[in-house]
Amino acid sequence: MNDELANNRRYVRRSLKSRVTVVTQAGREHVGTLVDVSEHGFGITCYHPCTPGDVQMLALLHLPQDHDGGRLAGLEAKCVWCRRIGATHYASGFAMQTVSEPARRLLEQLLQRNE
Repeated sequence: MNDELANNRRYVRRSLKSRVTVVTQAGREHVGTLVDVSEHGFGITCYHPCTPGDVQMLALLHLPQDHDGGRLAGLEAKCVWCRRIGATHYASGFAMQTVSEPARRLLEQLLQRNE
């Protein structure tokens, strides 16, 4: 990532060492893999492009179940940007809008483990 882009970020992002899958809440369809989290958003890698401006009802799927919220933790997020990062991969950034209590607890636990 270039330094200019990093300096323009409003919130510091933290890369995750744990694997967390992002799925749709309704059909549990795979959306991508969580790669970093900030105070108000997150980044994923995915096989299909996300559409900037779209608001999605998502769930974080963390295995094994080692947090008190269960395996799935729901949240509502708006896609802010998407770009191709390889022949078959995309990176997308999301702004969190509504975060369930289980999702908030899971994100806090993930960030504490990755400090």
